Amino acid sequence: MKFVLNPVHLLRWLATSPPPRCCLHTSAALLKGNTRRLQVRSGAASGGASSKVTSRREMVAQMKADASRARWESEQAAAARLQGVRPPSNLNVYFASSFEPKRWPLAEAVASLREAAAPEMFNCLENPLYAKVILNCRTKKATKFISKLETSTTLPHQLDFLPKRRIIVLTNDTATAEQCVSELGAAAAGGLDIIDRLATGGFHWDEYDDVVAHPDFSESVLRVRKILQNRLPTAKNGEQGGHIPLCTEGRVGEDLVAMLKAQQICVLLNSTPVDGVPEINELRLVLGQLSWEDGRLQDNLCCYLEAVEKAKSNRVHGNAIDRIDLICPPIDEVFLLDATLLGLENAKEAKGDKVEEGAEEEEEEGEENYASS
Repeated sequence: MKFVLNPVHLLRWLATSPPPRCCLHTSAALLKGNTRRLQVRSGAASGGASSKVTSRREMVAQMKADASRARWESEQAAAARLQGVRPPSNLNVYFASSFEPKRWPLAEAVASLREAAAPEMFNCLENPLYAKVILNCRTKKATKFISKLETSTTLPHQLDFLPKRRIIVLTNDTATAEQCVSELGAAAAGGLDIIDRLATGGFHWDEYDDVVAHPDFSESVLRVRKILQNRLPTAKNGEQGGHIPLCTEGRVGEDLVAMLKAQQICVLLNSTPVDGVPEINELRLVLGQLSWEDGRLQDNLCCYLEAVEKAKSNRVHGNAIDRIDLICPPIDEVFLLDATLLGLENAKEAKGDKVEEGAEEEEEEGEENYASS
């Protein structure tokens, strides 16, 4: 017996029968080649992330911070345990982890890195040479720490192998604007048209590094203060007495050409906090290329350290710099520099002792308060 399904009966049954309890999800009915899935709201009616997702992210961040904290504490304990423990003079081969780390002069550390960077090995003599500086962020109060360090400086030996900083110039002088763009390589130059482009998103944040302006734009540039943020040129960071200091802090003044040249070659120093370790910050500095002469590398390093010493907070308890490591990727070796040869061990702490109570309260606004765990 052969069974034949009547389409009319099937349509009548579908029209009269109740809908099925389980329906196919819309994601199963996607067209061929369409891999997009509808976004499912996992939060409340407000559209925010669910508490489970938020708690999971916080848990992962806390785990990373705890791991970083444990690693730092173990390193500190090992350094304290091995302090003053040196290998006997008759030993030529020994485990470095069993003794206090050797502190290298800059010249010897650079020479060792050059041996590893030879063409027969890594072949990276033209790679940048970095100084990884560990900053001390401790204060006299055990639960308060300096948030970060921000400053700028001009090196005695320019890092000409790196691109110059991209600067926007605000001026009403057409000739000056043309000179800044065509001859000096400014990112852009102009008047209110540049401010309008900034206000409407004509410049991406990554397309420029800073802004210099004529005093005529002191009020009009305030329109884009939320967009420029720390790049906003104001009278506070402008030139003083018509003189542009070597540290290139001036961004508002009459001599736009000089300010542009100074801002293009200056180097910004911005420290990075370490998760879970508020006692320290990291600062990565480019000294030059590994093939440079030792004297040029030494001059740039001393210039960096002077800038850090000048910009450090008065509330730092102890020396501003904990240690300096010399690295040159992709070489894996790390050389701890001798601080005594750089004048860091005898740093004066009187600067922090002379801070008045009123000044301490003002500086607390830029610090982060960490509860002791």
